[in-house]
Amino acid sequence: MSRKLKPASESEFATRWLELHDKCERALLPPTMIAFHAQAERIEATIKRIKPASGAEFLLYYDADAEAKWFRKHLFQVLDLIAQGGATAAWQARPKHKKGLGPFKLPRFIRRAIKKFFGELRDKNYWQKLQQASGNRAAQVIEQSLDKRLSFPNMAKEVRKVLSGAVPGRAMAVARTETTGAMNAGQQVSLDAIDAELSGSNILMLKQWLSIIDKKTREDHIEANEQKIPANSVNKFIVGGAELRYPGDPDAPPEQRINCRCAMITIFEE
Repeated sequence: MSRKLKPASESEFATRWLELHDKCERALLPPTMIAFHAQAERIEATIKRIKPASGAEFLLYYDADAEAKWFRKHLFQVLDLIAQGGATAAWQARPKHKKGLGPFKLPRFIRRAIKKFFGELRDKNYWQKLQQASGNRAAQVIEQSLDKRLSFPNMAKEVRKVLSGAVPGRAMAVARTETTGAMNAGQQVSLDAIDAELSGSNILMLKQWLSIIDKKTREDHIEANEQKIPANSVNKFIVGGAELRYPGDPDAPPEQRINCRCAMITIFEE
């Protein structure tokens, strides 16, 4: 007969998770907004400099890859701290039943695993897609400005105004999405380490999907709530037909990742 070594109160965990998520999200939001606003300024300067005859001509000068690199640089420092927080919480919650378990300090090998995660995150093409969307929107406004026969300074000003107006919504979506991904990725890194640590013991470690259910929650995530699987990253949740290592998994399709606030509960049984 199995018993939970650490019974989890889902309502209490959800409350704590949302509080921490909100705190991390608010920490990530300012650099995200700054990055978007700075991008709008660079695009304004580019338009004044090249005086594009069309939106297509502007796009020839717009480098989405360079913009993505600059954008990541401003976000990853905060995201690293968020991931470390998730990893620390999971590491500290591990059962102390095996001889030789160390103190509640995040080991260097977990920090290295987090660094590896950010290397993988850096290579995801959605950073380029995010910046290409900015370039495409600027090109649309340029075409509209040409139809209105605006001067190039006024065209540049109009493009910046449009891009800046979209910043609050775009920045919030990025901050929320990446906060969820980083928190859960850090947790998963520790779960993999704990899984190796418990090898050969009579303790079974599981991870359980916890949906934050309210009017914002998508149907697929409501259905995924309480799904329970072995905790290492080899095992994946099935959410809307997609395989996810954890909520906010950067490998997830956009419709299962963007604006997700879901969490994982770790369960130890013997």
